[in-house]
Amino acid sequence: MMILDLQPWSIVNDAGFLRHHALIAPNYEIASEKYYRSLLDPTYEKIKVALKEKLVQSEAENVSVCLDAWSSFHHGYLGMTVHFISKDWNRVKFCISCSPFDESHTAKNIFKEIKAAAEEWEISSKIGVCLRDNAANVKAAFNEPSCNYKSARCLNHSLQLVIKKDLLSDPTINELIEKS
Repeated sequence: MMILDLQPWSIVNDAGFLRHHALIAPNYEIASEKYYRSLLDPTYEKIKVALKEKLVQSEAENVSVCLDAWSSFHHGYLGMTVHFISKDWNRVKFCISCSPFDESHTAKNIFKEIKAAAEEWEISSKIGVCLRDNAANVKAAFNEPSCNYKSARCLNHSLQLVIKKDLLSDPTINELIEKS
């Protein structure tokens, strides 16, 4: 539940969870928070191996990568997803990286993270295009001397910026939104 639903480990100590558990399975003893924490790394490694195998078995010659850099509570993050078509023509996508990124958000540092994830997942030579946001530093990461990846702007992000800048700055639009 913690891994699948992104619940905190402490859920096993919460009154609501304990009441629910008492109704559903009163004879089953809940393990400790520490026990569930101990499952994370082995589960992560197991899933990672399975996803890497899926990537190999797909025989995908080209993959696309989507990047997203953001900040939350004064901490930076860089997420990467990989997308490809399997040999049986199914669309496949999964997250290959979602890492804290608290160092300076320079193009060089961003590219270093992208390159590390691509190498870890053995897709460096398969990347056809990287979709990215419109931030100048992310765009500049693809101009780094050792970068041979093509990049393109994310259409959704571009639309979001247009809406935020042009539509939401219009007092009439804001008034309509407030009334709705």
